Amino acid sequence: MQNYFSIQFLWVVKSLWRVSNKIPLSMRLLILFLVCSIGLCYASDSYAQKTLISIDVHNQRVEDILKEIEEQSDFDFFFNNRHVDLNRRVSISVDRSNIFSVLKEVFAGTNVRYSVLDKKIILSVEVQSPQQEKKMIVSGIILDVQGEPVIGASIQEKGVVGKGTVSDLDGKFKLTVASDAILVISYIGFQSLEVKVGNRTNLSVVLKEDHQLLDEVVVIGYGTMEKRAVTSSITSISSKDLVTGMGGSTIATALKGKISGMNVSETSSPNASASFQLRGVASINASSSPLIVIDGIPGGDLRSISQEDIQSIDVLKDASAGAIYGTRAAGGVILVTTKKAKEGPITLSYTGELSTEQVSRRPQVLDRDAFVRFGVGTDLGASTDWYGELLNEGALSQRHVVNLSGGGHTAKIYATIMAQDQKGIAIGDNRKDYSGRINANFNLLDDLLEIGLHTEYREAHRDQRSSSSYFDMALKMNPTEHVYDSTSETGYNVLVGGSEYYNPLAEVMLKQADNVDKWLKADATVKLNLPAGFSAQATLGWEDRQYQQTHYTSALHRTSLNGSYKGRGFHAYSKTVNVSFEPTINFMRVFADDHTVSAVAGYSYWENNSENFNMTNYDFPVDGVGAWDMGTERRQCLPTNIPVNVLFHSLAGRIIAIKTAICLQEVFATRARQNSERIIVGEHFGQYQADGVYPMRHFCVTSVFSMTLKYALVTV
Repeated sequence: MQNYFSIQFLWVVKSLWRVSNKIPLSMRLLILFLVCSIGLCYASDSYAQKTLISIDVHNQRVEDILKEIEEQSDFDFFFNNRHVDLNRRVSISVDRSNIFSVLKEVFAGTNVRYSVLDKKIILSVEVQSPQQEKKMIVSGIILDVQGEPVIGASIQEKGVVGKGTVSDLDGKFKLTVASDAILVISYIGFQSLEVKVGNRTNLSVVLKEDHQLLDEVVVIGYGTMEKRAVTSSITSISSKDLVTGMGGSTIATALKGKISGMNVSETSSPNASASFQLRGVASINASSSPLIVIDGIPGGDLRSISQEDIQSIDVLKDASAGAIYGTRAAGGVILVTTKKAKEGPITLSYTGELSTEQVSRRPQVLDRDAFVRFGVGTDLGASTDWYGELLNEGALSQRHVVNLSGGGHTAKIYATIMAQDQKGIAIGDNRKDYSGRINANFNLLDDLLEIGLHTEYREAHRDQRSSSSYFDMALKMNPTEHVYDSTSETGYNVLVGGSEYYNPLAEVMLKQADNVDKWLKADATVKLNLPAGFSAQATLGWEDRQYQQTHYTSALHRTSLNGSYKGRGFHAYSKTVNVSFEPTINFMRVFADDHTVSAVAGYSYWENNSENFNMTNYDFPVDGVGAWDMGTERRQCLPTNIPVNVLFHSLAGRIIAIKTAICLQEVFATRARQNSERIIVGEHFGQYQADGVYPMRHFCVTSVFSMTLKYALVTV
């Protein structure tokens, strides 16, 4: 019997061997791996079952208990500190219990789970499946106070991006929302409303008109009108919508995202110049930037005013801008109105601000150790963070604004003084601004005569030594290269030989690039209020712009050494004077209590005169004097540009008829004729004529009186 069993066993083994030869090698290895894994799991479970632990603690931290388990056994714990609360206190008393029983008591009442793998204990968090959110279908109707349906009202579930709809032609809507949802309902010209759904499936919502919004005054060019009467494409932004202070250090920054269809491009540099594009590219030769009109004076510069002095910004987008301002408005028009003093006591206020900048994310490059370990290049012995060497992190920027405002009915004054010192995030990128503005208004002869004055001076000092190419070079530099050289007269390790590899910090520190902008602007408006709704006014404006550049490259700079000259100096100066004169005759009268007719006719004269020159020289005997010794040595270059004179003459007119008994019906007509002359070497350009008639929409309106109170820091 025993022999028979042995023969049968040998026959089974032989059969298995023959079968295994037919199994591919990869499959046999997989079977072997599974067998070994099962054995390891059995071994780990056996160790966990056989290892007995005794712990008796009261109100002890979980972290201390885990350390005690590791000391009594060969177990090691692995976990994420964010998932396991190590400071939670527990009380436990076990005597010669296995690890499973101990951990069960330690993490009782929590969502921490554990698994054992070869003396390794992994702690994890059990992911709880979210409860199915209850959904419901809500339908309703949106009405105005007269019971008429509101077409196209926006219905949005609060806090849920992309979950919304609009009302149809009957003011009805249907939307699937959460049971505890809050609906935000809004429409242009009406007050926004939040409605809590609760257990209701059918809603009836009444929107009230936003009278304050409709009664706001909008600047439209050669006049103003209430927002309710505006029918062309105009976007109006008030001062409260603008970001002030360092956060909105430029008007361009403050306007970003505020005006639909307008692209604003600028960098984060304090010296960045912004570009605006409102109506696309209007010409392949001329500028596509919109025309800037400040306090009625065309050809302005947004860089010349401070955010604190702006009352409103109105943007004309459609063709009506061209019908008013002619060819200059091909890219749209931005109308800026500065603040005026309000009648009341004299108030004095001060605003101060300090700020600093940090780089939130830096590019990842090899440090010295990694550079040497991977053998990327030659080890020169230093450990340099080239990107960090170019940063000016932690530098304090400051801004101070002092404002004086107030006065009586006959005389009011608004004055502002501003000083600002901006430190850029890059070394050699700084700016200082100083400005002062005085706006005054006078009412004389029992309001028969009105006089308005605006005067502003602004000066900007720019340190523009930095360049984005220096940061590109910092990413290419050897991290073992030295930044400084004690044997060099400059103190920097100046690397010569070309533009493919150089010390970017020495490139910044061994040169000067100072630029100064100056603006002096003044305008005066005289208005005569005549009987029967007529008035006549004239505005005279004058602006003087100056731009001065002073650049110097040291004789020890890389470019000087490569070019074999002892320093390079550069001076440039440009001056622009704008003169404008705009007389207008206005008419506005209300007939039969519900018909308003307004008309304006005027003449516009704008003159631009500019000239500039620059000079360059090399080989300076004294490096420390810089660019202020231009006449001492050789290779002088003194190019001068001829003066440029540009003239615009235009005639414009507009008629607006409004009926306000029940609803508004407006017809807007405008006509403009412009003669343009560009006196450049005898060249002359022709005439421009634009006409527009715009029949417009209907909507119900009412009027209310509103008053705003302002707190004064100091009252005199």
